Amino acid sequence: MFNTYMNDIIHHYDTEDHTHLKDTLTTVFPVIEQNRQIIYDGILESMLKNGWMTNKPAKDYSNNAPFKNNDNIMADAFAPIYFLDEMLKDSKMSLRNMSVAFTGASCLSLEALFKIHELGAKIIACNNQGGIIYDTFGLDLPLIKTIISNNNLSFDTYTQHHPDAIYIKNPKAIWHIPSDAIICYDAQLKPGTADLKILERNRCKAIVEAIDLDLRPSTVDSILKANILYAPYTAIKTNVVNESADAYNTSLFEVKLKAHMKENFDLCKITASKYGYKNHLKAGAVILDFHQAASSIKPINNKV
Repeated sequence: MFNTYMNDIIHHYDTEDHTHLKDTLTTVFPVIEQNRQIIYDGILESMLKNGWMTNKPAKDYSNNAPFKNNDNIMADAFAPIYFLDEMLKDSKMSLRNMSVAFTGASCLSLEALFKIHELGAKIIACNNQGGIIYDTFGLDLPLIKTIISNNNLSFDTYTQHHPDAIYIKNPKAIWHIPSDAIICYDAQLKPGTADLKILERNRCKAIVEAIDLDLRPSTVDSILKANILYAPYTAIKTNVVNESADAYNTSLFEVKLKAHMKENFDLCKITASKYGYKNHLKAGAVILDFHQAASSIKPINNKV
């Protein structure tokens, strides 16, 4: 009976507001207060073992989205970059002079391109649905912005201005580009087993989910076994600051966002280690998210 109820909870767990989780818990466990820790540990163990990792739905920033500071676009664009920065610092590395590739050409990824360039990284590759532009000298960002802003232009237009750059028609080959880090803004483009082997061979240092890739637990395990740092969407979005549009043009906004990303990283890392998932930031984020939802459940007085 317990397993039936637990599976029902897990089935509903990926809701944004956790309403189903709270309703189910308070309905099927009338003595939850007496058995709270046993129940929580059982659910967590099943979730982590079977890959039921909660992911909040990503916002849609398509290629047709306007270039403007609409709600949270700065937070969504910059948060993955600042999280990566904290993750690298923890491993005694730096963004400065790091070669970076991006998946997904959109207004969101474009904001991130300029930010990570500002922090000292060199963006060498970016893709869209048509293909990849690869420039070992570093992408010409103003030109990339023009191409992305104009849906009628193809990435191969870039090579007309930079003959040394390479245009690759297969967008999936982005995983094969030698780079120190890959930041993912295309939810449909996921690394396969062969891709991970190439990333390991190329000594890729980090993969960042700026949008939910919904990777299988086995894929996440393979990334970590390859000694590649992995920043999951769940960890980045655990505690994103919500500010008004007026705050986007102030340095205070970025200071606060950077502080939130440091807090997110530290909490996810510590929590993951506490539960036996060392360096598994997604596990840490899931556990934190679960406890946040569970702690909001009020004690009940029903008797069995």
